Amino acid sequence: MNLPNGITVARVAATPILFLLLLSGGFMQLVLAFLLFLTAAISDIWDGYLARRRGQITDFGKLADPIADKLLVIATFIPFYVVSHRTAVAAVDVAVVPWWQTLPMWVLLVVLGREVLITVFRGFAKHRGVVIPAGKYDWNRFEVELTASDARPLSGRLLVRWSDFFEGERLDIIPSITWRPSKYFLLALAYERNDIELDGGDFVVDLASARINLTFTPKLSWTTLVQYDNVSDTIGINSRVRWIVVPGSDLFLVLNQGLILDDGRLRRGVTEPRIKLSWTFRF
Repeated sequence: MNLPNGITVARVAATPILFLLLLSGGFMQLVLAFLLFLTAAISDIWDGYLARRRGQITDFGKLADPIADKLLVIATFIPFYVVSHRTAVAAVDVAVVPWWQTLPMWVLLVVLGREVLITVFRGFAKHRGVVIPAGKYDWNRFEVELTASDARPLSGRLLVRWSDFFEGERLDIIPSITWRPSKYFLLALAYERNDIELDGGDFVVDLASARINLTFTPKLSWTTLVQYDNVSDTIGINSRVRWIVVPGSDLFLVLNQGLILDDGRLRRGVTEPRIKLSWTFRF
């Protein structure tokens, strides 16, 4: 392990310490947390500088560095949320965080959701043999959409979208068609193709789905969704019967079935039958 990667690993190791210090609520602990955060932020700049100057840029560093940054964000924002909602803290009054007072939950979800989404995509790209380095990226996106009226028995939609994508380009082609011959039956077919070209390599993501809705009565319906993607090479089936007992109170019978493509053969995956009763009490 080279020095830049060692600095990155040390930053990862510091995140749980930062997390605990921020939650402690003591004045000295908060000062130590600030100094630790400042050190970690400076190390983020320093390890990248060393890696470029010494020619020690590695695939591990490209993946670990942004993960360390995201862990640092998580270890900071979650305590901020917790501390901002406290009514009292023994050592120092930090019940109100400066500027924004209590931190809203939606802010926490937006920030953490973005970090999780980007991390998941990097992991997927790595699985495809493509490493996306951390950096600043500006994207432009253009799209063309054609739609047919949903009021007709046969309707459809075609979306073609081109955009910059990290250091490369991305082309999305998303056609769909819906057939509704009567109010009792609906068949919807959809396909999505993401063609991604990056400096580190190219890959394609295919997602296909079919949905059937059967409406027996206004209170009784049956929906089945079948979906396939070439990333996991699996077929997922979700079948759900819904009975509206009274408005606002529903009974669901659900079956989730996974099918795995293994060397051209289908084998059964996870089977999950479920029963759900949702009841509304009015006062």
